[in-house]
Parts: sequence; structure tokens; C-alpha cells
Amino acid sequence: VAAKLGIADLRKDGPKFIDELADSTGANARNLYGVLRALSRRGIFAETVDGRFDLTPLAEPLQTLVPDSLSGWAIISGGEWHWAWGDLLNNVMTGETAFDKVFGMGYWEYLAQNPEADEAFNQAMTDSNAMVLAGVVVAYNFDGIETIVDIGGGQESFVAAILNAFPTIRGVLFDQPNMIASAGSKLQQEGVAGCRDLVGRDFFQDIPENGDAYVLQRIIHDWDDEHAIAILKGCRRAI
Repeated sequence: VAAKLGIADLRKDGPKFIDELADSTGANARNLYGVLRALSRRGIFAETVDGRFDLTPLAEPLQTLVPDSLSGWAIISGGEWHWAWGDLLNNVMTGETAFDKVFGMGYWEYLAQNPEADEAFNQAMTDSNAMVLAGVVVAYNFDGIETIVDIGGGQESFVAAILNAFPTIRGVLFDQPNMIASAGSKLQQEGVAGCRDLVGRDFFQDIPENGDAYVLQRIIHDWDDEHAIAILKGCRRAI
């Protein structure tokens, strides 16, 4: 709730009284106070002696546009994912995917139809991705790679970090059409010139061919063995 309302961002210029936060978010002041009071008991935000709320080290990652931000993760974990976890017992007993049962459709279909949820998901992926990028660029040997294809890259900065570090490499960003829609402007913001190809298709149907390397970051774990094998076979055929 605090992440979705942007409470951490609202007090960047100093502690705020609950009425100020309620006015800025359109929330009920009394109930918002209850939420922030509970969080402050856990060290997430701090209530000052005059009744204002301030950031703490545990609350700082709830800010957006800061290194190691967890705002996006907090939003998706407390939203649709929360309701899906509530159906875990049925999942264990029947094998039915909890999210599909609760929302009447698969997760990716849901994101395609719900822009706000899609935006939160992409932000969560971008934020978590930033935490590992520097290590990947330093540790992996990209010598001899002319074209790299990022499978399921969405709006993430993974391919952007590689291309910024190795500007001679040509990048192909491949994902579902709704994920690709805003990727061009995102890459432009990050100053990436090498990612000339933005391809929006289903990776179960076809995958861009003739890449020297295919990257799947946080993709395979989303699928059962049958679908995971299909994705990997598709990549192998495309090489």
C-alpha cells in the first residue's frame, strides 16, 4: 500500500504529517495513519515526536528512481500476486495454476489487458535487473559475439547494459508486443544505439534467427518443463 501510494517519494524533501500525505495520495487520513504506524513499528518509516513520518533505511528502497529500488516488487507482491498466493491450497490439491483460477486468465494475458499491472511488473523487473547487471558485464566474455538476442527482455536494461559496455555488438530485443511497445523509448533514454531491432512476437511461435548469443534472464523458471524445453529448442533452431 505504501509503495503503491508513493509514500516514500512524497517525503523526499522532509518528514510529512499524515494529513499532508493523505491529501497528496487521496487516501483516508485515519486509515493511512494506521498503515504507516504499523510499518513504523517494523522500522519501515519512522514517526517523529510531533507526529510526522520520515524515511528509515528500510523504507528507502520503497522510493522509485533510486539504486536498488524495491518499489515495483512491493507493488506486485502486494497486488495480484498476493491474491494468487491465497489460492495456494487449491493449487497444491489440484495442480491448477492459482493465478489462472483467481483471475480467469494466465499472468501474461492479464498483463496485456491491464496496463497498470504491466507497468508495475516491468518496473519490478527493471529494478531487480539493475542489481546484477554490473557483475554480468564484467564476468562474462562477450568476445566474438556480433549479435545478441535478449529473449523476453521486455523493458529491462539487461541488453542495454551489454550494448553500452560493448558498443560493437548488435542487439535484438524480443518479447510480447505489449512488452515491446514502450521499449524503444526506454532504450533511447538509456542512450543505447546498438539495439536496432525490437521484435514483438510469441517465443513459442518463432524466435529471431542468426544470433550469436541468446539471453534468457528470469524466463525459464516461469514455465513447466514442457514449455521450458520448447523455449530452449526454439532458441537452438534459431541459432
